[in-house]
Amino acid sequence: PSAYLGNLDSGTTQPLLAQGLVSVTESSSSGSVVKVASVPPSLVAGSVLLGQRVNFISGLTVTLAGNANETIAAPKSVKYSLYQPSYYSPHADKVFASQPGRVTVTWVSAAPDTSLTGETSPTFKFRRETFAVSSASRQAAKVIYWTEKGFDGPLVSIPTGRIVRVNPVFNSFVPGMTTEYVPVGSNPNPTPGVTPAAEPRTLWFDNQNGPAALHAYNAEGRLLIEYLGSQKQGAGGVHEFLGADIVDIKRVAEVTTIDTKLGEKIRPRGEAAEDGDDQLIPTLLPNVTQTTVLYGSFIRPDGVSDYYAERENLDPDRIIMYWLEPGDAGIHFLDPGATPGLTVHWPKYKRKYMQVWPTALPEYQPINVTSTGSSAATGPKFAATSLPRLIFQDDPAQQEASIDAQTQRLIVNLSASTDKTNRSLLKFTSAAGPWYVRLYIQSQERLGSPAGPDPDGPGGPLRGTPAVYTINDMNADGVADWSGGAPALGGESDPRGGATRAVVGARIEPPGAGYELGGYVAVGRCYSPTAYKNPFTDGVDVAATGGIIPVNALSTDRTLTVWWFRKVQPPGAQFESFYVPAIAARYDVAWPDQPQDLVMASGKGVENPGLTSEQTAGSVYVQNDPAEIGYNPNEEHGLLVDGNAYALRDDLNTATSSRGYVLIQYKEPVTARPAMRVMRVVRQNATYPLVYNKLAGTPA
Repeated sequence: PSAYLGNLDSGTTQPLLAQGLVSVTESSSSGSVVKVASVPPSLVAGSVLLGQRVNFISGLTVTLAGNANETIAAPKSVKYSLYQPSYYSPHADKVFASQPGRVTVTWVSAAPDTSLTGETSPTFKFRRETFAVSSASRQAAKVIYWTEKGFDGPLVSIPTGRIVRVNPVFNSFVPGMTTEYVPVGSNPNPTPGVTPAAEPRTLWFDNQNGPAALHAYNAEGRLLIEYLGSQKQGAGGVHEFLGADIVDIKRVAEVTTIDTKLGEKIRPRGEAAEDGDDQLIPTLLPNVTQTTVLYGSFIRPDGVSDYYAERENLDPDRIIMYWLEPGDAGIHFLDPGATPGLTVHWPKYKRKYMQVWPTALPEYQPINVTSTGSSAATGPKFAATSLPRLIFQDDPAQQEASIDAQTQRLIVNLSASTDKTNRSLLKFTSAAGPWYVRLYIQSQERLGSPAGPDPDGPGGPLRGTPAVYTINDMNADGVADWSGGAPALGGESDPRGGATRAVVGARIEPPGAGYELGGYVAVGRCYSPTAYKNPFTDGVDVAATGGIIPVNALSTDRTLTVWWFRKVQPPGAQFESFYVPAIAARYDVAWPDQPQDLVMASGKGVENPGLTSEQTAGSVYVQNDPAEIGYNPNEEHGLLVDGNAYALRDDLNTATSSRGYVLIQYKEPVTARPAMRVMRVVRQNATYPLVYNKLAGTPA
């Protein structure tokens, strides 16, 4: 009654908001459900009844945003305020723009006063303003997708504790309830005599049926939601205002299909990561028809699961994932710099995943095997404390490759394989997370082939063939290579390609940086068995103290195939490294082109230069048994005497034994690795001719 309305439109009277009447048959001050005799047309979601905003209406049942301010047990005519396109929150004590369009707000002074000229009795003063509300929002809108009845949008979990209720502020575009959505081709009553429960709600908060969460269905649009804390004492259903957000309800999310390589973490995008990607949380949609688990998971210390591609999957509908983005309340009234600290995870991306083997060979760890595979004698060995599981391979029967728990070695059986190739995925586990290693296992004899052009030209059917690359033929030319390695020490590239010239007496070194010093002789016998250490039996580290030194170059035994090892380094100290035979290098052994001569006629042994102290401490190499490795008999009768080397014969060498060379095996002074000094035996030269002018009958 003590209101001054003169500064409003002419003829304005109390109440300032248009009102209607409804017959309430039942209500309770301790509940939000109200029964009415009938629903007037103007009683809609957003109207104010019994002190609370109407959330939705179903039949003769009206659901309020909070508890009614009156208990009614018998029919009673009750006034309600008509829907307004703005929202006054009793929790925040503020007015919010709740939908786009023109909004008129009437403000009332906080207390009556006598500010008018001649006014003696205090009155409340009113002011009316009209606002143009944009469809855009000052804060970025959160998104929720339909969650019910065949729609797979994830429920938006609401953290319990501070948040007691979430209050959706419905508007004329997004009412609290509407006609239930009927999808194309659906049968609304599939079972005669049984009527499925209807779900007419649009957005609602539910903490009674499972964890507290927001659901969405039936409508698309934008609305305001409030996060409410505990009820205030004696405030008639008013809660502590914690914050608010703008929410866009969408029917379905746009889907992107991403190819993920086996052994890699499943990520929200196929391209390079962007800022904030590490904060996204994956939520996997269950596939009830799927019996094989296609991915591995690891629960991080923060309780979030990471997923990894473990099995090949060419059907993207089998792996579908939403990525949730954490967000605080975008609307609040705290001091600058302060935040509400409410972490709610909203869906940001929907992704489908194909899980594939990489096509590029450098994305694998290469492993050489024989044409039939590898055994416990020739398979890579893993540390017993870091033994992996072989979780997937491209063999349909999953039988070609396995890990022997007793020997900790990789066993491969390619006896029934036509391509002599196997791709396998290893998984190492630790408390800090998994480590995956892709293996490309292939016979050392397997070579590639160049691309075959389309025989019909560009306009004909595509019948050309792509290039075939192998771990020992990286350029697909059909000739074995070293994968870009350099020629061995003491040798030069073979003009035929695919092999390298090695030299008798010159230690064969790895084909480049990144390979271990100790190699495995897979094929060939013309090397020193006393200098060689087998990396499979002695270990790769021990093999590095030995050496592969050719000692003969017979026409029937002059080739060597050496597997050079590469160390696979783990991503952290919780795993052990291991070695793989990464390259099968082929060598043709030859005698030196410009050897040092050991002249028998001189009687002085080795000179210019002479033997070093390490060489005189060595021994003349000899292996007389042609059935043994390193066959080279000492037909020269070479011997070490008084710090020098001599040869006594040059007439016993044959094409099936060896040429006339004396080989002295010794240890290098710094590395202590085995090495060899090679001298060609000759009877005489220009300096020392085998001619003596002596008087007959006198001592020679």
